[in-house]
Formats: sequence, structure tokens, C-alpha cells
Amino acid sequence: MVGASDAIIEGRDDVHAVLWKRGVPVDLMPGQDGWPGQANAINDSGTIVGQVIEWGDDNHEYQAVRFNPDGSWIELEREVTNRGDWDLFTATGVSETGVIVGWGYRNDGQHGFMLVPH
Repeated sequence: MVGASDAIIEGRDDVHAVLWKRGVPVDLMPGQDGWPGQANAINDSGTIVGQVIEWGDDNHEYQAVRFNPDGSWIELEREVTNRGDWDLFTATGVSETGVIVGWGYRNDGQHGFMLVPH
């Protein structure tokens, strides 16, 4: 995915999410060994969304996230009020106005979501 500022993002679920800016790779998850992530979308203002996999002893949990320039990320579930029984699995797109789309699970199965900033 390429943003207007010639920034390219990449990441698979077995490695860190990376931002390539002017040919230089920037790890979006520095110091997070063993926590793979995936950058799925970037908008022209540089907002990057995707997912992080949090590994546990017996299981792992996928979290839809917004990556920050300092190498941290925000779990989108923490940003949503009244999310009910939603588990936000991955963010797949972000618009120029900050609307984030992706998919996750509810009690009755897998569904798409759209988060609109207010």
C-alpha cells in the first residue's frame, strides 16, 4: 500500500509491520520481539492501520490496531465506546477522514466493521 507521501507499508502475520519511507525501512514495532504485526493500509496523512498478534502461552490473540510513529500502537477496541460483544480482529483500510474499516467477530460469527471518529 502506498500513501501520497511516497510511504509504503508492509507486514505479514509472522514479522513486524514496516513503513518504507524514501527507501528506508522503519520498524513500526521496535522492541516487540515475538509480537508479529501486519500493516494493511495507510492514508495520505500517514495514519497506518492493521493488526498485531499477541502471543500467549497456550493461545494467541489478534488485535485490530492503529500504529503510532513512535513504535507503539493503539488497540482499536480500546477506542470504541459501547462495542458490545465485538472482537476487532484486523483493520484493513483507513480513509482520509480517519474512518477505519476491517473485520472482527461477534457472538454470531465474522462481520465487517466501520469506525467513524467523532
